[in-house]
Amino acid sequence: MELLLNVVAFALVLVLVSLVWDFFNSEANPRVARQADEFIRQAKSKPLKSGQTEQQLAVQLALAAGKDCAASIVYARLYGVTIFEARKAVHRLVTIRILTS
Repeated sequence: MELLLNVVAFALVLVLVSLVWDFFNSEANPRVARQADEFIRQAKSKPLKSGQTEQQLAVQLALAAGKDCAASIVYARLYGVTIFEARKAVHRLVTIRILTS
């Protein structure tokens, strides 16, 4: 019985930590949302390379600045996907960047 209570308590702590983490790294956090807006503005004002879209440039600018959370929001906004799908895509981009460097 005590083991079951410990498992349930541990699960609740994980859920709470996850919710707090999501708040500080999502669009609910005004600072991260402002960063995402700034990267989108920067992408619109910079010249594009051949075959590059504004969406790709905005995500690349955010990743180059080391702002993975803002990059996820930029990706979600510009490609019309959920934040969770965007996070997976951004993590793939980061992994590819690490492996190719």
